[in-house]
Amino acid sequence: MSEDEKVAIIRAYLTKVLGVSEQDTDAFSKGDGGASHTVGMNQSHIVCEDTRPFWEEVLRICPDGYTEEDIQVLTQTPDVYAILALLNRMEPVFMETTDLGRRLNANAHAYKRREHES
Repeated sequence: MSEDEKVAIIRAYLTKVLGVSEQDTDAFSKGDGGASHTVGMNQSHIVCEDTRPFWEEVLRICPDGYTEEDIQVLTQTPDVYAILALLNRMEPVFMETTDLGRRLNANAHAYKRREHES
């Protein structure tokens, strides 16, 4: 998978799963602190009723990666575990190949820690 495809999938995760605006997604990708906070707050409590838009975007980005039948299976239950597994396989913690992947993983760690501290 190319770095451009990884970035596109992470952006789809930010907008379609976490509900982050395109503007905040752009700012987060540039390291903006306010956008990092917005993303982190959404990362600390993921609520996604419909994962189909994310998987449809993944299918558009990587048409050879999944089939429509795969998407149907992945969206039968509206949870994000399969999405998080994909992100982890794509950009493992401490082994990321994209700046956006590094930011996303570092942010998730920072906001998970804050959730436990409060």
